[in-house]
Amino acid sequence: MRHGLPGPMMLLLLIMLGSCSRFSGLNTDLSKNKKLWQDAAISSYTLELQRLCFCPEEITNPVRLIVKNNAISSVTYRDSGALVADKYKQLFPDIEGLFAFLEKTIANNADKIDVSWNESYNFPQTISVDFVTNAADDELSFKVLAFTPSP
Repeated sequence: MRHGLPGPMMLLLLIMLGSCSRFSGLNTDLSKNKKLWQDAAISSYTLELQRLCFCPEEITNPVRLIVKNNAISSVTYRDSGALVADKYKQLFPDIEGLFAFLEKTIANNADKIDVSWNESYNFPQTISVDFVTNAADDELSFKVLAFTPSP
């Protein structure tokens, strides 16, 4: 009498377990850091952010977001001070948006995700994503250049 799962069933189980645990370390870090960020209850801050992709300058130039009471109140280009056009504003997330982007990217099973965490405030300092390893120009990164909590 044979014990255990038949060969094809075992293979399917291993594939399923592998896909569930592929980002398990990242999920653990994400949960821990998101809770620490939320526990800090920082609702107003200035964030300088750069979006890196194969995109026009209007999307890749560093921006400054002013967040007041958990709502983005302004988005300007860091170097010129010019307002970011309405059609581009949604491309620049606040800290909560960075966490949401990371959660969505994990859920959508991107091929590669690299994250570094801010040691003082526990938000994602950099996020680099390659959605499809062998596809050209699909990579997207966010880099927090500066963060200043407001009183």
